[in-house]
Amino acid sequence: MSRIGMLFLACVLCVQLYAQQADDVLMKVGDKVVSAQDFLGFLKESSAGKKDIDQSLDLYADYLVKVAYAEKKGLDATPAVTQLLDNLQNGSVVSQGVDEDWTIGGLSGQSLLIGHIVLPLPQHASGFSSQSVLKARMDSICQQIRGGKEFMEMAQALFPQQRSKYWVSKNHLLTEVENVAYGLKVGEMSDPFLATDGYHLIKVYEKAEGKMEPASVDVSVPQVAATSSLMDEYRNGILLNELYKQHVQAQEEVTEEDLKAFFANHHKDYTWDIPHYKGLYYRCKDKKTSKSIAKLLKKYPMEQWGTLISSPVYGALFSKAEVSSLQLFKLSQDPTVDELVFGGPKQPKSADYPFVGISGKKLKKGPDSYFDVYDLLKRDYDLFKEVQWMEDMRKEVPVWINNKLLKKIKTEI
Repeated sequence: MSRIGMLFLACVLCVQLYAQQADDVLMKVGDKVVSAQDFLGFLKESSAGKKDIDQSLDLYADYLVKVAYAEKKGLDATPAVTQLLDNLQNGSVVSQGVDEDWTIGGLSGQSLLIGHIVLPLPQHASGFSSQSVLKARMDSICQQIRGGKEFMEMAQALFPQQRSKYWVSKNHLLTEVENVAYGLKVGEMSDPFLATDGYHLIKVYEKAEGKMEPASVDVSVPQVAATSSLMDEYRNGILLNELYKQHVQAQEEVTEEDLKAFFANHHKDYTWDIPHYKGLYYRCKDKKTSKSIAKLLKKYPMEQWGTLISSPVYGALFSKAEVSSLQLFKLSQDPTVDELVFGGPKQPKSADYPFVGISGKKLKKGPDSYFDVYDLLKRDYDLFKEVQWMEDMRKEVPVWINNKLLKKIKTEI
C-alpha cells in the first residue's frame, strides 16, 4: 500500500474512532465531557427517574455547571474548602462515632454522647430549592421535639436503620458538625443547621474526660470507606456548599420595593377561585365600643391599624374588646369571618364580649396589595432570583447537549 493510502486509512480509522467515542458523549459542560453512562448513573439515583428525562438532564447539567463555576472562581483553593478537602484526603472524617455502651478508654480527650439526626443532601442537589425542602422537614422535626417528643424516640421512629446515639471525640465528625456539638451543654439541643453533607440536629447527653474503650468486645471506630467516585461526590458537595455560602453573602437584602415591583409584574399569577376577606374582627363588652372601633378604623388605612390598636391613646377603648390579628381570611378558615362576611352559620356569643364587629374588605378575584400574599410572594421571588443566578452561571459555563443521543436514550429506557 502506498504511503498516501496508509495515511488515508489512518485518517479514516481516527475519524471512525472519534465518531464512536462522540456517540457516547451526551453533554459538554464547559470543558467537561459527560457520557451517557454518567447521566444514566445519575438517573438511577434521581427522584425524577424515568418520568421526566429532560427534567433530570437539566438538573444534572445544573449540578455540573455549579461545580464547574465554583472551580472557575477558584473556590477549591479557599481555606474553608481546602481544610475540608484535606480532612477527606487524610481520612480524618469518620462516618459515625462509637456505640453508646462503651466505657472510658479508647476515645481520647473530651468525649460526647450525642443524639444525632441527619437529613443528607442529595448527591446532585439542584440548589436552594432542594435545601429548602430539607430545612422545612428538619424544622418540623425540631419543633416536635421542642414540643415534648423525646429526641431518640423521634430519631428511631424516623430513621430505624440509623444509629442515632453514640460517643464521639475530636476529629470524629465533619468540622462544622463537631463545632456545633462541642458548643452545646449537657442536655442541650442545637437548632437545625446546614453542613456540607446535609441538615443536622444534635443533642448532647453526656460529657466524659479521658479515653473510651468497649465494655466487652473490641470494636474499632469505622472509617469512611471512600471510593474515588464517592470522594468526587464529597468534594463536589464541599464546593457547592461554599458556592451557596458566598452567593448568599454577596446577595443584597430583599427590599419592600423589590417585592412590590415583582408583584406588579406577576399580579395575574396570584388570583384565586374562592373569595377572601382582608381585615380583622373584634368582640366587645358593649355595642357602643364596637361602633367606636369601627368608626376609628374607617378613618385610617389598614397599614396603620396595628399601631392604633396598640397605641396608649386608644388604650381605654381597646381594653373593652378582644381584637383578632389583621390578616387575609379565606372562606372556611375562621368561623367568625364565615358568619359575618360569607353568610356562614351563627357562632355562640361570648358572655363577656357579646358584641362582634368586623372591619376590612372582601377580595373576590385576587389580592390588591403585595402584602396580601407576602409569604408566597417572598418564596416566589427567592426562586426567581435563583433561576437568574443559574442563568448567569450558564453564560460562563455553557452547556451543549447531544439531542440525537438523548432521543435514543429516551426510546431505550
